Amino acid sequence: MRYVVGAAGLVVLLVAALANAQESPVAAMSGVGVTVSDEIRAMFREWFAARRSHDREALERLYAPEFVAIHAYGYIDDRATQIEIDLATDPPQDIPEEAPAFRPSDNPLRSRVAMNFADVAVRRIPAPTSDGAPAMGTIIFVKRNGRWQFLQTQGTEMVQTAPPVKLGHGMLERFVGRYRASTGRVIVLSVEAGQLSVVSAGFVKRPLTPTSETQFFDNAAGSWTFYPNPDGTITRGKLLRHGAEVFYDRIE
Repeated sequence: MRYVVGAAGLVVLLVAALANAQESPVAAMSGVGVTVSDEIRAMFREWFAARRSHDREALERLYAPEFVAIHAYGYIDDRATQIEIDLATDPPQDIPEEAPAFRPSDNPLRSRVAMNFADVAVRRIPAPTSDGAPAMGTIIFVKRNGRWQFLQTQGTEMVQTAPPVKLGHGMLERFVGRYRASTGRVIVLSVEAGQLSVVSAGFVKRPLTPTSETQFFDNAAGSWTFYPNPDGTITRGKLLRHGAEVFYDRIE
């Protein structure tokens, strides 16, 4: 996998976990008592061997026909692209000596995949992006005809925010009201049990976590900044999400 974003960083970490395992083809890992963990670790060893030897046919066996790599920054690589990436890059050399067990589950999840029943295993692990931002990586494996394959990798960049602060009820009450965005969307801010929340038509109510006296974090939308008037009242706010700003004016 490409060492660029969360999904790729995920593979780097899994690679490290497989460092000391002996090379053994996945097809041989079919005996009684062999766990999903054992089989997928063997699959990764096969993946390493295929990359080291630039074995296209072996890589084609390891990637399901529907494979996609969804990167944390929003772009997608299909199966053909991923295989070309693997053929063009060597696996990392700085593999640690220990190989802790891979732990998706000792029993695969039975699920419908591509209109056929297949065994599916999922692995989630924290993995940084290429610039060091925290991210969560997910790999989905599918087992067909006795062989595990990569079905999907996905990276999700984790939101970074300032530490929360505690605001009293009176301070929170300043924000209560209805606000209209420049886009026409209307939101309602309310306080219940010492918690400021936001809701709009068609969406569930969400808590806003204060990070200062005028700034809040919304884990489903982004960060909010409100602008107090000289008398302390709040009549305007701004939502910042992925670099885009939307201003809201209080209407009541």
